Amino acid sequence: MISCVIPAALKKIWLCIDLAYVSDMVYPKSYVKFAIQGRNNMSPTSSTSVVASNSVIVDAPSSDTSLFDVSRVNVPSSVIVDAPSTDDARSVDMPLLLSTVTSANEEEVFDGEEVHEHEVNEQGVDEQEVHEAVVSVNTFMSPKGTKYFIPEVEPQFKPVLGSLFENLDDAVNLYRSYAELAGFDTRLSTIKKEDKRKKEAGKDLKITHRYVLCTRAGNPSCEKDDPLDVTSITNIPRSTNIKVTGCTARIRVKLLKTCNLYKLYEFREAHNHPLVSSDNMDFMRKRRQLSFHAKEFIHKLSLARVGPNVAYRVQSALQGGSHNVKGTKTEFKNFNRDLRSFILPKDAQKVKDMMEERSKNLENFYFECIESDGELKSLFWADNVSRCNYQVFGDVMAFDATYDTNMYGMIFVPFTGVDHHKKCVTFASALLYDETTESFTWMLECFLKAHGTQPKLVLTDQDPAMRQAILKVFNESEHRLCMWHIMYKLPHKIKGDILQNTNLRKRIHKLVWNKYITSSEFEEKWNLLMADCKLENHKWLRKVFAIRNEWVPAFFRDKPMSWLMRTTSRSESSNAYFKINSSSTNSLVQFMLCFDMAIDRQRHEQRVLEFATDTTTPVLTTRLELEKHAALVYTRNIFNQVQREMSLCVAYIMIGIPQLVDGVEHILVSQFKRSKKYFECKVIYNPTDCSLTCSCMAFNCIGLLCRHMYAVLRMKDITLIPEKYICPRWKKNALPKKVFSLEFRYGFDNSESFKLRKEALEIVQDCYDRIRSNPEKLAQLVEQLTVIKSKIFEEFPSEPSSKAGDVFKDLTSLKEPEHMSTGPPSGIKTKGSGTSKSRRLIGLREKGKLKAKRKKRRCKKCGKLAYHDSRNCTYKGNKEDESDEDDEDDEDDESDESDEDYVGD
Repeated sequence: MISCVIPAALKKIWLCIDLAYVSDMVYPKSYVKFAIQGRNNMSPTSSTSVVASNSVIVDAPSSDTSLFDVSRVNVPSSVIVDAPSTDDARSVDMPLLLSTVTSANEEEVFDGEEVHEHEVNEQGVDEQEVHEAVVSVNTFMSPKGTKYFIPEVEPQFKPVLGSLFENLDDAVNLYRSYAELAGFDTRLSTIKKEDKRKKEAGKDLKITHRYVLCTRAGNPSCEKDDPLDVTSITNIPRSTNIKVTGCTARIRVKLLKTCNLYKLYEFREAHNHPLVSSDNMDFMRKRRQLSFHAKEFIHKLSLARVGPNVAYRVQSALQGGSHNVKGTKTEFKNFNRDLRSFILPKDAQKVKDMMEERSKNLENFYFECIESDGELKSLFWADNVSRCNYQVFGDVMAFDATYDTNMYGMIFVPFTGVDHHKKCVTFASALLYDETTESFTWMLECFLKAHGTQPKLVLTDQDPAMRQAILKVFNESEHRLCMWHIMYKLPHKIKGDILQNTNLRKRIHKLVWNKYITSSEFEEKWNLLMADCKLENHKWLRKVFAIRNEWVPAFFRDKPMSWLMRTTSRSESSNAYFKINSSSTNSLVQFMLCFDMAIDRQRHEQRVLEFATDTTTPVLTTRLELEKHAALVYTRNIFNQVQREMSLCVAYIMIGIPQLVDGVEHILVSQFKRSKKYFECKVIYNPTDCSLTCSCMAFNCIGLLCRHMYAVLRMKDITLIPEKYICPRWKKNALPKKVFSLEFRYGFDNSESFKLRKEALEIVQDCYDRIRSNPEKLAQLVEQLTVIKSKIFEEFPSEPSSKAGDVFKDLTSLKEPEHMSTGPPSGIKTKGSGTSKSRRLIGLREKGKLKAKRKKRRCKKCGKLAYHDSRNCTYKGNKEDESDEDDEDDEDDESDESDEDYVGD
């Protein structure tokens, strides 16, 4: 055991270096002065002793503050320090005290001071000023008390001075691997290239020098406010953290021109900051770098309107904890931000190039756009599957404008129909600059060019611009208003007291949605209802009644509606369907990718229903042969509707005696409900050709036989549904099978690399699933995969390019535009947008929601639970409640074209 005293007067630093490592020391031009102290001169008055086994002591003057190059000395991991307290002694890790480098010709005197040996004993050292704090392992101090840290890494993983590399990437990767083991991050710094005058034609300049530093290298900027400058005092700096500490750990590599290799000529190992512990290695920069798989995961979830925060939580759950996820929420959000920033400068151009490429390479893909002043104004597209759907289901079509699907405010207009599974199907789509008649006219003209024929019936809302465009372009089509849009406005157009305290809303809905009444019956019952509720002069109700032939089903029972009018608005449903994927923050490229995902989901659901129809057999509820025939003809959802009609014809239908008139039978069919007759129809049956007509007009409206006609067929012992009454659009084989093939699917990457990557992941996953409960086999699998990984990394030492452009190209398969001629639109103002930040347009729907939040109060005058009180109550004594006509007129002074009022905040 060798002990020594460290006198404060000499201000010396003692470095304890294990003798076993001295032989491996690489000496520079100067050398280290070693002084071995014996046990013969120990002072009995020392209070602290430094004891090191098999150690040597290095002394140095405090006047020289330069640090010894620790890259040339191998130090032990720890030594023993005997630092007894007042009561007992304890063994802790010894701080490594690094000396300065002295010249080879120096004497044993530093700065004119002679080296003195102090007597020490096992009880301690002389009572002198010493640093009493015990610091962490592999920590040493400069003469002025600055802590320095040396990584504890196996020698085979450390960079070696004089090493040669074929390329810079090998040297950089070596230092990065060493840094990961040591517990610090690296960054690329200075780079030097050869003289430009030596550049050869067609070749890039070679890199001659490269520095790789610790990420905490550099000095923080210390900008102080001028106390005499009033503006600088008011600018409070943002609260932030400083990471740089002036760390000098680094490697330097240079090019040897003689052999064209790179040499590592400097390696500084010491850090002036604590190193990262093994528990926090996942927070290091290299560990936080997202892999391509993680980037693809974030990108794919963004197409489903899942943000980076939720993507991180999902990934944490999949990986079994946040510590197993490469990267934090910040990295997930930064990648999403970087991807968007890369797209935006050429956003519109990329969308245009994407559409042009599809029109050239995909079968029957139609695309057209409008550009003005270098900006993309409008866009229309329809693919082959959409055009096939329109050929079969295009007899009835609905379209409506929707907003908040992209960051530019372009108006998205999907054309929607109903397929043979009673599901929404898209015929075409468009992005418009505004909602003028000219824009809608151009859109419908493009639709006519793409599909060639006009629909029989077009359903829209009450937009006057749409109306004018339809009359101009679809001159052979019937235009009707969507009943759902009109009835949706009912609570906002009629004062709340009337709706809440009467059954007006229920009665209006029951009247409007009745599919069995005639137009004259509707008018009669409507007038009675208005008179009963004292609403004959209500402005909005009078206006919608004036256009009743455009939205009430009783006035066009003979038109083929195909369930578009019997359910909630198909247009609103379609718009909401696309908004599941897209949001108002998406660029045009991201919107198109989201649109592809939504269309792919829509067609996948269609394939699921098609598969269920082909592979299952429904359970029959009646013994009718007609039901068996219907199960063979119709799709499953349509059969369920037909089966319900047949069940009703068996249980609740009574048929009267047929009356023969001119060779045609007139049969009265009564329908009962709760043992009471509530409806009666007349069915005309022609025995010569088995033709039927029913007064309910259900077949004309939906293309399916009604319960009354099935009752007559049952009475006539007809076992098969006549072919003339089987509408082709509801049959199983309505669509050609080619529309379900892979080549027509959106969002499907058909590249060879994607297929192989997917297959590789599936093979590994299948192997894991098979042996997941066998640890021995799992260990063998890991070993084999490690061997494969080593071979791959040896063949490909560096990762593929991680630049945003290359990653985006791999993720989306979109090419970088060769030239920039089309920019994104600007200055779009949709219907209902405000003119300033302080004033905006507020719609009646929003008004109704705000009003619904108010609490009702009991009026002392009329005794009703309402939104008014005795001061503004319209009830006058014993008289009947007066009409709220005046209030309604004040509330409903909006124009026919808009449902918004202009109000202040």
